[in-house]
Amino acid sequence: MLTQERSLPFGADMDALGYPASDMSDSRELHGDGFSFYRRSSSEPTCGRITSKARGTGFMVAVAQSECYRRNIAYRSLMRERHFRKHAVFIRDLAFSYIAEPVGAFDFILMEISQSYLTALADAHGWERTVTLACNNDHIDPVLSNLLRAALPDNEQQVRSNEPFVDHLGSAIGIYLLERYSGGPPRVSGRRKTLLSQRQLTSVKNLMLGNLDDVPPWKTWQTLAAYRAVTSYMRSRKRRG
Repeated sequence: MLTQERSLPFGADMDALGYPASDMSDSRELHGDGFSFYRRSSSEPTCGRITSKARGTGFMVAVAQSECYRRNIAYRSLMRERHFRKHAVFIRDLAFSYIAEPVGAFDFILMEISQSYLTALADAHGWERTVTLACNNDHIDPVLSNLLRAALPDNEQQVRSNEPFVDHLGSAIGIYLLERYSGGPPRVSGRRKTLLSQRQLTSVKNLMLGNLDDVPPWKTWQTLAAYRAVTSYMRSRKRRG
């Protein structure tokens, strides 16, 4: 079920993600069934500590939307300084606590996705694997960044809470995460070939390249269905060699 996008109240000590709410210049969020999108931005040169306790099973996927940002991170018994470039990806397991001290202004889009949702996606596609997500430090992924921006774009006026669109977006990103961040190409059972129209292919290309003005996803959730079809079609071509 879709929960309408909302802004968190300022002045609270910590928001639901452990960010100091009074330091946030953007704190929007959008919820689907099994996943949530968040935008967390701060224009302050010094922001309070981010503290998130271990909670359940699942993953938090964060992608930087701005350049030249760093934070000191304590995660899984390790402490390190992490530098983020634009479109840099950071994935953490929600089973572990997380502490970060930001240095400088920042802008992140995050997706919290449950283990059960990822497992259901894998089962629906006949993928045989243990569902987990991870990535190397300094990994840059503009495709993932632009998919996440479709949920919470830069221009707040563009957003329309549309349940079919959010469901397709969550599913499309979940499939992308499983294919790119779960330890290699999944083993797939036999699947039928999917053919797309030129208009669908163009819409998907624009979405993946971030040309959101040319693909208003808040008006056409079919673009995300086309994206899912593209990934299935590309996999079928690879299997045929």
